[in-house]
Amino acid sequence: MLVFRRQPGESFLIGKDVEVRILQVGRGYVKIGVIAPRNVEIYRSEIAQLNREAAATDWSNPHVANSLRKLLDLLKSGRR
Repeated sequence: MLVFRRQPGESFLIGKDVEVRILQVGRGYVKIGVIAPRNVEIYRSEIAQLNREAAATDWSNPHVANSLRKLLDLLKSGRR
């Protein structure tokens, strides 16, 4: 892993097309901005992980289908 130390307003480049800029630093968080071409896909890591898990799921499995039906019923009823 490459580690950078940057101050707010500073940035670094990934390749020639992607700039990552530090916008704000606070207690326990860093706000960053990413400037990239529209064809570059950018996801938070937890969303990317969910996408990988969904792609690997056997949606034809009756247990998965039953769980999805229950979830949809809960969402329709407004309960959480």
